[in-house]
Amino acid sequence: MLLIDNLKPLKIYRKPMFLPTVDDNKKKKSAVFLLTPNYESSKNLMQSDLLINKLRFQSYYIEKDLTYFISSKVMNKVDDVTETYVHDYSEIDFYQSLCEMSTSERNKLKDSDFGLPKKRKFPLTDKGHVKSAIKFFNYVDSEDEAELAKNIKSKMKKYNISSDSVGEKNKLKKYLTESTTSSVLDSLNMNTTDEDGIKMYYFKDPKGNTICSFGTAYSDWNKDKWLINLDVDSKYRRQGYGTACVRYAIDKLGCSYLKVRRNNTKALNLYKKLGFENDTEDSKFYFMKVNKSKYNKYKSTLHEDVGTTIDTIIFDLGDVLVTYDYKTYMENDPDIPDEFVEEIFNAVTNVQGHPFETCTFDEGVKLYEGVLRDDLKQYARKAYLDYHECIEVLDYTEDLLSSLKDSGYKLYYLSNWDKVGVAIEKQRGVFSFLEYFDGGIFSCDAGCMKPDKKIYEMLQQR
Repeated sequence: MLLIDNLKPLKIYRKPMFLPTVDDNKKKKSAVFLLTPNYESSKNLMQSDLLINKLRFQSYYIEKDLTYFISSKVMNKVDDVTETYVHDYSEIDFYQSLCEMSTSERNKLKDSDFGLPKKRKFPLTDKGHVKSAIKFFNYVDSEDEAELAKNIKSKMKKYNISSDSVGEKNKLKKYLTESTTSSVLDSLNMNTTDEDGIKMYYFKDPKGNTICSFGTAYSDWNKDKWLINLDVDSKYRRQGYGTACVRYAIDKLGCSYLKVRRNNTKALNLYKKLGFENDTEDSKFYFMKVNKSKYNKYKSTLHEDVGTTIDTIIFDLGDVLVTYDYKTYMENDPDIPDEFVEEIFNAVTNVQGHPFETCTFDEGVKLYEGVLRDDLKQYARKAYLDYHECIEVLDYTEDLLSSLKDSGYKLYYLSNWDKVGVAIEKQRGVFSFLEYFDGGIFSCDAGCMKPDKKIYEMLQQR
């Protein structure tokens, strides 16, 4: 027989339960010991219809399985077990002691290994502990919710835990479904100033350089909160910062109005995309108010599933973001006779790889001449130029990249493209959408082409 008196290191946890307390009930002073393998099975048993009614009694839990103490060398016989070994534990405290790691193992963890680093609570060192933290999220102090939610979300991505596994009644759910308004702002430091009724928000990089900023103020005539003086440093435009600032102002600061110059087409398009509509206007400005229905519809199109590990997207360009119908373009070229288009097209499309990738324009023309019969060599220069001028941006490209960037994704491109082509498309403005990308590689710069393993490794290093 194993006596509790013999288990000095055994902590006992007391939690309110239910048993009859009326005087004429024979079970009034009964005691129930639930000797189950772990807390979860104890909890399931406690919730059985056979045990629970509306009246309280005390239930006791052990910190570890009894088998641990039976086989342990730390069992020491003691004279009695006093109240020193009985603790009133809340469910959240019980969770903290339930972790399988020992105290010494826990002490070895860095503060950053915990969901609440300063308090060293909620270890998130593996998938199991992250799931436990999710399960017990409802019991965390309200002042710690935001910090714990942020750290859990990060680990959910790392361990590929879907947000669908979080119950609707779990308070963590609101943090998972909450839009990633400031996704591109999260890595920046925010400073504020408040002067003459205008509060300014400055988002700066670690070196103190201001990336973007905006202000808020209340109108004298309608008492609503306005977004004013939005500015993004020229080096960081078209990377989602402007949209993030507007969404931050709407979602977190309650702004509903703004004004924009009538000739500021880019800003107007951004605000309309976010659901703003003209309220009034004068000769210089539109005064716009956000239509919450349209704004929410915009947010619903964003790719903000935190239950996935995807935070970076890599694009090819050809037939993905741009189209090139080379043959049709050549057929419409008046300088190339129709009867020769098929033959020229079939011949020159076999010219690829080295040295085509890195050659100059004149060298490219000579490569074309080298595959054409003598009487068709006169069309080599025009055919080579057509090959590069047939490139067009697909209709959805700008909206797709803008939406992904607004959602906080990092974007990279990886495409087989020759040196002359890159220069021509940039000059023509076709590649203006590359401003949305955080980086990328063209094969002409890499010295190798897809599907060579080296080019993928080069991008991975970036």
